[in-house]
Amino acid sequence: MVVVAAALAVLSVLLADPVPRLLGRARWPHRDPIAGLLLWQAIGLAAGLSLCGCFFVIGLHRLGQSLPEALIALINNLVRGDPLRMISVIDGVSIGIGVALSLRLFWGLARSLFRVLRVRRAHRHALNILATPWPNDPGVLMLDHPMAVAYCLPGIKSRLVISSGATERLTSAELGAVIVHEKAHLTSRHDLVVLPFVAWGVALPFVVGVRRAQASVALLVEMMADDAVIKAGLGVALERALRTMRPEFIGGLGGVEYEVASEVRAVRVAAVSQRRRRYRWLAILASFALLAMPTAALIGPAFF
Repeated sequence: MVVVAAALAVLSVLLADPVPRLLGRARWPHRDPIAGLLLWQAIGLAAGLSLCGCFFVIGLHRLGQSLPEALIALINNLVRGDPLRMISVIDGVSIGIGVALSLRLFWGLARSLFRVLRVRRAHRHALNILATPWPNDPGVLMLDHPMAVAYCLPGIKSRLVISSGATERLTSAELGAVIVHEKAHLTSRHDLVVLPFVAWGVALPFVVGVRRAQASVALLVEMMADDAVIKAGLGVALERALRTMRPEFIGGLGGVEYEVASEVRAVRVAAVSQRRRRYRWLAILASFALLAMPTAALIGPAFF
């Protein structure tokens, strides 16, 4: 059990900073955003499982040779009315830290979900008052604002919004590309892909790897929507729209970071013919391996 705890601790440290740093700098996910997102999700799940599991293994190591055996022994102790049998003060502290971390992760997810729903409800109410249907597409709302802006508001009652500035500065083909991009966000529910990483940031804001993961996932989600536009044959129009809207449109990454991301996306769209998806299966295998390592460390000893 001590060896298992040490292995989980090392794995959680690696997944907290060095691995996200390396993956955040890599450019191959830009060629296949789905593969990159699979790997990022595996890193997040494996990191949480390793971190929490490490403390549980340390706290329960006196009750069995594996975590399942120790949990069974703990349940038996609870049934007998002696839950602290063979558990020292240090063990109790370790179990408490594991429970606290687990609750913090789940609470971060719930808190992020409720906050997002509250903000969306208020935003939807404001749009009902301020926005009007766009004559060219009844499913799109238009805001009277000089900035060139386009965004979507996901949810059961989703909204797709463009500004009057966008309709004035973009051609009809560019507007069509932007609308296809935003509709791809809505139909694929990309907001649900981003939400766990937002919750991860709420739970562990001090971890550098979390911030890298959030920025990388946000960019990859945008690239997935870009791919939907390219598939529709509007890649050239999307590239022009990105370069036109970049100076004014401040998106989820904010400020300078978003301008850099827009330029990266524009270059990527222009080089669509050079992209390959050979990384997909490698990313799937790597994701399975990442999730298998902490899982095997936690329950594997029970089978030997």
